[in-house]
This record gives sequence, C-alpha cells and structure tokens, in this order.
Amino acid sequence: MDDRYGPTRDREIEVRVEHNGSDGGSGCSTATLIDISAGDARILSPNALPLDHAFDLHIHISQLSIDRTVAATVASSRPGHLGNWHIGCSFADPLPDGTLTRMAELGYLERRRSERQRTHLPGMLRVELVEAETHDVQLTDLSQDGFRITAQVPININNRVLVELETEEGPPVRVMGHCLWRLKDLDGYRAGCCFLNSEAHAQVRRLAQVRK
Repeated sequence: MDDRYGPTRDREIEVRVEHNGSDGGSGCSTATLIDISAGDARILSPNALPLDHAFDLHIHISQLSIDRTVAATVASSRPGHLGNWHIGCSFADPLPDGTLTRMAELGYLERRRSERQRTHLPGMLRVELVEAETHDVQLTDLSQDGFRITAQVPININNRVLVELETEEGPPVRVMGHCLWRLKDLDGYRAGCCFLNSEAHAQVRRLAQVRK
C-alpha cells in the first residue's frame, strides 16, 4: 500500500511549482500542499495548469534541512472556489523511502485514513457505461474511495466507466466509476476514478486477496 499524508496545521511546508520551459511554460509560483504520497501529490495552485504539463515540484522545510525537487506531470486540474486551482500531479520517480515518514514523525505531515492497495486485476472496460465497445484494462490501485486503472484507450475527466473484472468462477465483478484524473504514459493511459457503486470496494478487495 502507498501511504498518503496531509500537512498538519501548525507546521510550514514550502511548496513551489517551477516550470522548466520544456513545453512552453516558464517561471515559478508558490502552491499549497493538499496531500502527498511517494508517487504523487495534490496541490492548490494560483494558476491553471494544462493536463500533461511537465513541471518541477519543489518541497522545502528549512527546520528539517529538506530541500527536494521532483519532476512531475499534471494528471488532473479543476478550478477551486476562490480563483485557485486544484492540481493533481504524478511524479516521474517516487520519493526516496523514509522521506514522508520522517516528515510525519516530526509533526509536519499526518497520515490519511484512506490507504491505497496495489492490485493487478485484468478486466474489460466500457467508457460512459453503455458504450458497446470494450477494451482491455488493468485495475492497478484500490482505496476506500476509488481506484486506478490502466488502458490503451483515452479516458477523459468526468467520463463514467464500467470495469468488469475477471473471476475464476461466477460472473465478473462490476465496478462503476467517475474519472477524476487521467495521464498518458508509455503504458497507455492511467486514470483515477471514484466509486459510483460503493459496494464494489469490498468485492474488489476480496478479489485482490484471492489473486495474491
């Protein structure tokens, strides 16, 4: 499982978005950290960032001598209520082991309740639920609130998806979701979805246990 952390209220974590100019952007802006795991983060940015935009996320805590920059790509972007933007980003390389644990032990981060479980569950995908065409899909990540899938076809933000997971006996497990973010990479398209049928979480979790 990938542990997820959010900032505590009484400690300061400096976060900056630095554009390297590789895809047309340049400059630097200060952002607010919403939450973070070893492989991705969510931030509150004063500026909109397009999907798939590459940038450097700089994390600085002077009291801990932490000064780290990670290459990131925008996976989701939506406007906030006060003119800011909620940005979800995926890291090119995971943070080193122990980085987030150390920040949590010293009171700068706190662990989120909803944990992720890595999975490798094959199935079939329908986009917009009723689309006749099906596509191969892998459900690669599971949490209490949602799941992550990898497919060879694009899935757009706000699409509804139906994933039918193969079982050894009986009918497939049907998982319905709403796409919150998507990212193109060398393996195709990755998408993060929230559950539309909440009972599916327990069914998928049982299936993942069987497939271990």
